[in-house]
Amino acid sequence: MSTIHDHDSWPCADRINVDQLLTLDEVASRMGVPFRMVRRLTSDRRIAFVKVGKYVRIPASAVEEFIAAGYIPAIAQVSSHG
Repeated sequence: MSTIHDHDSWPCADRINVDQLLTLDEVASRMGVPFRMVRRLTSDRRIAFVKVGKYVRIPASAVEEFIAAGYIPAIAQVSSHG
């Protein structure tokens, strides 16, 4: 029988390290964006988050994934010399 203490039964237990849960302020600081943007990302469910009672925490891995998803590489410069 599965209990709340049986972490292996949690759907994302293998991906979340509770030592790396960040506050919204910490996420805003890491990303260099306003707090309101991070709050909007959670309300729109555009970034994964964890509810700890009344508090919202974001796994550091979710921040990394969000940033990576928005990564746009530079276009290689083509030499005009022929």
